[in-house]
Amino acid sequence: MYVKHADAGFKSAPFLNFFFARVRRTGARQLGNPVAIDKPHWTDDAQTLQAILQLNGQSEAQQQGWKDLWDQLGKDGFGWVSKCQGEWNIIHAVDTPIVYRTLSEKGKMTWAGDYEEEFDPSALLVHPLTGYLYHPSPACPLRRAPPDPYGKFSLVSSYVVLQTLAADLDIDLERSDTLPNGRQCAGTISWHNITYPMGVLRPEEDLA
Repeated sequence: MYVKHADAGFKSAPFLNFFFARVRRTGARQLGNPVAIDKPHWTDDAQTLQAILQLNGQSEAQQQGWKDLWDQLGKDGFGWVSKCQGEWNIIHAVDTPIVYRTLSEKGKMTWAGDYEEEFDPSALLVHPLTGYLYHPSPACPLRRAPPDPYGKFSLVSSYVVLQTLAADLDIDLERSDTLPNGRQCAGTISWHNITYPMGVLRPEEDLA
């Protein structure tokens, strides 16, 4: 098991597709942020891992050991994992593990390397505290993927917002009207000469 730091430095589309297609929750809540340390992470110590995982114990003890492992990683700020040929890449998502990086005029949003998702302006949500935009998460391209492996909603990058949407975006979190789906209205967005209302994100529910 290795603790990795995945950021924009990775440019290979095939690698990014492979990596992000396999992103899954660890099962533990991500708490706080990883702290930089000047020594090997505890996951690099085989004896520590063996003690936590109880590899020499019964199956029930081992199941509890895995839960304890994910809980500890969650406390360290790592709530996601991507498995690759026996290597478990532990991930800290600053916001959501999937981020939509570009949006074409034809309504194609890119994520990971060059995976595409259809843009649905009617489904955009606005974070009530940050004003960030969120779009329904993409479907996993892998077979036998669990439901909602990336969470219900994924972040729309600031690049997309500023370069493509800003001119026709009107965020107003002080509105009191309610949308037909029960969400508070957070403003409107115009896309291809059609105006759509945006709802307010419910972080504890939508990003859980």
